[in-house]
Amino acid sequence: MAVDGSEFRDVGEALIKQGVKVLIITSPDSAAGKALIASAREAKVTVIDYDRLTVGGSADYVVGFDSAEIGRMQGYAMIKCLGTKSANPLVAELNGAPSDYNAAQLTAGHDIVLESRYADAEYTKGPSQYVPGWAPAQAKDIFTQMIGQQPRIDGVLAADDGIAAAAIGVLRGLGRNGKVPVTGQNATVEGLRNVLTGDQCMTVYKRIKLEAQTAANIAVQLLRGQKPPVSATINDPESNREIPFNGLVPLPITATEVKDVVADGFVEAGPLCAGNYQELCRKYGVIGT
Repeated sequence: MAVDGSEFRDVGEALIKQGVKVLIITSPDSAAGKALIASAREAKVTVIDYDRLTVGGSADYVVGFDSAEIGRMQGYAMIKCLGTKSANPLVAELNGAPSDYNAAQLTAGHDIVLESRYADAEYTKGPSQYVPGWAPAQAKDIFTQMIGQQPRIDGVLAADDGIAAAAIGVLRGLGRNGKVPVTGQNATVEGLRNVLTGDQCMTVYKRIKLEAQTAANIAVQLLRGQKPPVSATINDPESNREIPFNGLVPLPITATEVKDVVADGFVEAGPLCAGNYQELCRKYGVIGT
């Protein structure tokens, strides 16, 4: 059930009162998540953090994708897409919501990849800002200001496809779309279309059906009194606790891999390839000739 931050704790508390034994949550922010997990613990309810770690919450299990690895994929893609287009390219960052642990991990991931290039003055680290609520409208305003102050921005590390689309819209207005590499994630229809046109350097496909199935399987095992197998642990930086973590493998997607996202059933070819995108879908093997 998707709820905003103001409803999150109330809904969770209601479920606990109804007698649930296992609670799967995706916290809109860590403060709300911590409060709910504390209530769950008092009621002896097992909590699974889904898709993102609730920092300081000390859930019993975490199921999701390694956000730092997604950030590293974005960083490596930026290097490849920049190529030799410009000497000492200036790379801007449009990061996710400041209250979201995933956003911080994404940023850490691509910074690790690019830090040596910044240190060697091979690249220049440009303006960097978190986008409240991951909101594209906010991202557009932020990036408009960024590029107004630093017109020579050569690459944009955008945290997800919505933020990427906002940046691409600004670049399009300047006649620079397709010339300035922009990253993304989530393999949305909009993001995949931007990848096909070359306006977006890449996106990242997270197989959410597998993620949901994994969380559900763990919940069932817990209800049966079984101990679920885990692949690793994830460190909660606030409690310094190592939490059992079932990490799933994300996939970087460029134009030639868009067909794989469609083949996996994540998006349908019809809506993706409608109108002007039909020829591009044929070109990259998403649909037949």
